[in-house]
Amino acid sequence: MIGDPNAEGVSPEPALEFFRTNGIEDIVCTGDVLTGQGNAGLCCQSLRTRNIQTVRGNHDRWLIRFGDVREKYATHLAELSLESMRWLTDLPLTIDLPTVAGPALLCSALSRVWQR
Repeated sequence: MIGDPNAEGVSPEPALEFFRTNGIEDIVCTGDVLTGQGNAGLCCQSLRTRNIQTVRGNHDRWLIRFGDVREKYATHLAELSLESMRWLTDLPLTIDLPTVAGPALLCSALSRVWQR
């Protein structure tokens, strides 16, 4: 599981490569892709091209809903490609995951409340 990549365009790559080389295929991400000091577009691209199951984080939902987030390092919508915006807005709020211990729910901060 990857939690809150926070616009890191470069940093997730070594972790994702480590997972791949160690045979870990089922990787999920808890969202919050857009707020951080890195490159949100590269972060979206990395998660998207590697088909990482990702939920829309609360910061991602705020940005999409309100247009901008009052966070020091928040990405502005105008900085994202159409492809990244489409990917983000299409992300589910929750994902039901089967595990060996039974079902698990992947979500990010109050996802059940934000059903819009």
